[in-house]
Amino acid sequence: MGLVLAAPAWASDSVAFGNRVIVLGDGVGQVYQVAGAPSRIKKIENKHGAEVGERFEYFRDGKTTLITIKDGKVAAIDEVHGTAAGNTATVQAAD
Repeated sequence: MGLVLAAPAWASDSVAFGNRVIVLGDGVGQVYQVAGAPSRIKKIENKHGAEVGERFEYFRDGKTTLITIKDGKVAAIDEVHGTAAGNTATVQAAD
């Protein structure tokens, strides 16, 4: 099952939390220092069910910021705008 979103989503290489910024390649500790604890953490699994990462979800200001963590570092940053932002499906990686 892939990620299906009904609301517009944008990928980015950085995201601001207040006056601080998270960028691709930042470690998990930096994410927690800048953004705090996520609203929700989802496991990312490959097609065999093995965990290959996590998705940190931050619900704020009418949008959801999705930070994908792989190998302990930020691998992707996406923002979902609109009311469907909190209703995301389970994530499955390609491999």
